[in-house]
Amino acid sequence: MDVDGRRLQLTTEQLQNQMLWQRACMEQIDLMPPIMKPQKWQATINSLMNNSTKLAVPEELTLSGQFRDHIKNFCTSRIRAMAPEELEMGKPWTEDGVTKFKIEGLMEYLKNRGFTQYTRAQVQDHIKKLNDTDDCFGHHAIRRETVSAAH
Repeated sequence: MDVDGRRLQLTTEQLQNQMLWQRACMEQIDLMPPIMKPQKWQATINSLMNNSTKLAVPEELTLSGQFRDHIKNFCTSRIRAMAPEELEMGKPWTEDGVTKFKIEGLMEYLKNRGFTQYTRAQVQDHIKKLNDTDDCFGHHAIRRETVSAAH
């Protein structure tokens, strides 16, 4: 957004909340614009959005692109399970070209990397999209095979 002839970078939340917008103005362009009445602010923002210039954003900069990179790293990083039983520890297990994991493990991984923009339901929905709309859920029993020695 241009304010007083100067460029201001804002989040959606800063556009929705005038106090946050005002704080962004103060931090970025050393200006504290007056607060408008809520209805006037909404009309102003709607007008700006209707007349805004839409820019193409590279996929890796979008939330879905960032999520795709995180899930790829989760499934291929050093934290991968060495045995299927490690799925219970939140690690991804890959076998025959299929990677399985518990959603709790992925959610913890995302949280630890600061990616908290998606809810659990949104994560599952995006996994489904990455999986070409095939199911991405299910329950599989993982048991350690017991080997008995012949005497």
